[in-house]
Amino acid sequence: MPDFTWMMFAVFPYIAVALAVIVSIKRFKDNSYSISSFSTQFLENEKASVGLRLWHWGLLPVLILHFFVLFFPKAWLKLIRVPTGLYVLEVLGAALGLAALVGITILIQRRISNKRLRAISKPLDFVVLTLLFLQILSGIVMAYMYRWGSAWAPHTLVPWLWSLIKLNPNLDYINTMPHLIKFHMFNAFLLVALVPFTKLIHFLAFPIDYILRPPQVVIWNRKHGVDKYN
Repeated sequence: MPDFTWMMFAVFPYIAVALAVIVSIKRFKDNSYSISSFSTQFLENEKASVGLRLWHWGLLPVLILHFFVLFFPKAWLKLIRVPTGLYVLEVLGAALGLAALVGITILIQRRISNKRLRAISKPLDFVVLTLLFLQILSGIVMAYMYRWGSAWAPHTLVPWLWSLIKLNPNLDYINTMPHLIKFHMFNAFLLVALVPFTKLIHFLAFPIDYILRPPQVVIWNRKHGVDKYN
């Protein structure tokens, strides 16, 4: 087994989760006000509404379904035992994935084209947005190229993930996977590692943190002809 495969799928997942936990706790503890999306809807309401709704209403159900498969594989297999259940879930997943893809595309275009948004964005924000786009796109392509993932994933990817949870990585399940699926899984952990370093960490604070903490003051600065939001 090549060393890089072991590093990517048996070592890096632990590094990614450790970074996510440690950095998130540190940001909450040291500077809770940095846990913010910087209210970009103030800058472009209409596009924000369309893009964010498609993104959130597409991505969140997909994530819920992924976690359901991970933690309740037997219940999931019962759902897809009947062909109708399998077809419905496959079509639903594809539709939600397409909605999320359209949403993230709008958000990326909006952040690039809007000067105010570019002013408050960091290079890592664009990196994470690109990785999110690739994650959704690879998932959609997987659904098309390797049909009925709802049926084979519980017998392959789920056991690999559980071997990681049990601190006993077993790469037998993932070694035979196509490169696209391997990319999808590695990229997922890469996102886990990077998100706490960006504004996207704000989803961890919603809605409890925003309800409990005092109002945030919005200050506009105009420098060099570009509006900046602090």
